[in-house]
Amino acid sequence: MRKLKLEIETFNLKRGVVSSMELYHWMKEVEQGTIKRRMVSITLHDGLQNEIAKWTAMSAWPTRYDAPDMELTENGMEAEMIELAHEGVTRDR
Repeated sequence: MRKLKLEIETFNLKRGVVSSMELYHWMKEVEQGTIKRRMVSITLHDGLQNEIAKWTAMSAWPTRYDAPDMELTENGMEAEMIELAHEGVTRDR
């Protein structure tokens, strides 16, 4: 029998808290046993909201979610973090 080594890569996304609950609900589905893999686009903006870089993660799914700790950061924003596993990332811009 031949052993296959499967290596899953992850990355963390951190953002200020927003009104959308989509990432949170996706993580809850995974916790309940429903793993829905998705293509995820990540866009980086500068301080004027101009797009400066963009990546696409293939077949991604959440593996961890950290809720805001209710303490404001230096810029007065609360932050949440989600860790995503994926099967590859491409830089699109």
